Amino acid sequence: VAVTGVQTCALPICISLHTFTDTRGVTVLSPTGELNRDFTPRSGLRASFGVDAISAPSDSCIRCHPDGAHNVRAYANASLFKKYGDTKVSVGGEVSREQFYGAYTGSTSIARTLNQSNTTIAGGYAFSLNKPVLHPDKDTETQYQHAAFATLTQTVSRSTAVQLGFETSRITGFQNNVFLRANVD
Repeated sequence: VAVTGVQTCALPICISLHTFTDTRGVTVLSPTGELNRDFTPRSGLRASFGVDAISAPSDSCIRCHPDGAHNVRAYANASLFKKYGDTKVSVGGEVSREQFYGAYTGSTSIARTLNQSNTTIAGGYAFSLNKPVLHPDKDTETQYQHAAFATLTQTVSRSTAVQLGFETSRITGFQNNVFLRANVD
């Protein structure tokens, strides 16, 4: 496995390129652009756009595309945050598209620092609407995902922090493999 990466920044924008090659010779190229813009010392915007280009087809799709169906996933996300004293509230979302899949996510989180900023309590919720394509058809199905988390982080020393977390998610709607289907008439 080989991983390489390059990053360049001209505030408030950073551009990076990462590559990954595994033992089968599959290469993933991931260029990313990020925007980190603070409007005031207590509010700001975080946004990014990226692409994952994969040099090999998925194993399930190889039956339809013996020479390979290369895939590209493009995503864009953004979040706004606002600080109210020791509390930070964030609201955001992401859109992700690839050849056989689309995902649309909205999220929110809240974090509060206590104990002279040595303790942080945080929680959040995200909802995703996923649209898998029933390959090789162009029809899509719908899948819903709800996810929530809560964490407690405590600084123990200058170099050590301890975190306790809980995460739960529920997925409903389409749950089958979009590639392994057989038409029966």
